[in-house]
Amino acid sequence: MPATLRALFAPHAEPLTARDAWATPFHDVTTLDEPRTDLPDLSDHTVPPAQSAAPAARTAAGPGTAAPEHVPEYYWEFVRQADQVRQRLAAVGEPEIAPAATSSGTQRGQDITEAFAQAAHRHQDEEGAGSPSVTAASTRPEV
Repeated sequence: MPATLRALFAPHAEPLTARDAWATPFHDVTTLDEPRTDLPDLSDHTVPPAQSAAPAARTAAGPGTAAPEHVPEYYWEFVRQADQVRQRLAAVGEPEIAPAATSSGTQRGQDITEAFAQAAHRHQDEEGAGSPSVTAASTRPEV
């Protein structure tokens, strides 16, 4: 993932780690105009999503009051990474990012991810309009 992000947003930046330097960006693998139709239908093997306990928690907290959001401990690292992405997008002047993330927990991570995706799509559209493209060969270091 970091190699792909670097290829899209900072093609001249150095890799962050040796693993990042070795990794192949994958931003150019989704090139089909339409979804594939030659794959088997696996929908019979899926499990429906679990129902959220949030409505029950709100009811227990009382009408009109929101129960505190439960965010699993492992998710906070994702939120911290999302905050770093938000700071970087704000520093480079991406218009999609809000000046400050006011939401908390999972919603903050989702908001920042959505802003990042919007910026990525805008850059991809700009690239398709005539900017030089970044290829995996031009961003992969010599081994």
